[in-house]
Amino acid sequence: MTCSQNRSILVTLPLLLLILETSPPVKCQTALSLAETKHSCMALKAEFGEGCVCKQTKRYGQPECCCMGWQVTQMPVNLTADVGYLYLHNTSISEVTSNFFDAYPSIRELEISDSVHLEHFDGSSLTVLPKLRKLSVTKCPNLREISGKLLVNNTRIQTVILKSNGLRTMPSLRMTDAHHVLVDRIDLSGNKIKFIGDSKVRNVKA
Repeated sequence: MTCSQNRSILVTLPLLLLILETSPPVKCQTALSLAETKHSCMALKAEFGEGCVCKQTKRYGQPECCCMGWQVTQMPVNLTADVGYLYLHNTSISEVTSNFFDAYPSIRELEISDSVHLEHFDGSSLTVLPKLRKLSVTKCPNLREISGKLLVNNTRIQTVILKSNGLRTMPSLRMTDAHHVLVDRIDLSGNKIKFIGDSKVRNVKA
């Protein structure tokens, strides 16, 4: 894989290493889009082009669902209830509200990408996802804020990727004694964050 070069600043906080880039994010020539790497999104792109589709997978015996395209303006309420993997790609959703994921408490992996309409993400929306292991929000240039506290109830979280968005402030990351799994990756590169206050990161086990 060939990637363009860029300068980075490493910011070290207690038990946590964050990477903030000082130039545009790395662009890899052979990088594949979400639609090309996720099975449910591949099927949706090939068969319908946009909308939502769910496919059964062997991973944990749970289905994965993909919603793609600008015709998707809000979180669908008719997906399979036990969806374990949810991908929202290039949708017209402008806000992730506090009750956004209430109908789907079994989500283990959540990925939102290439969504120029997304402007706000309420972190409290994740409190109903106790099984969440991976959170990825990328390439949403108008996403300026993730409010609330992330990770508090996500005691199984292992990966947090919030890169190449328009974030201007550092999201609040909170972990408790109930978190027994180490976070192996927290990536906030490619945003517009200029300052990280000590109060923004508490008890993160990495």
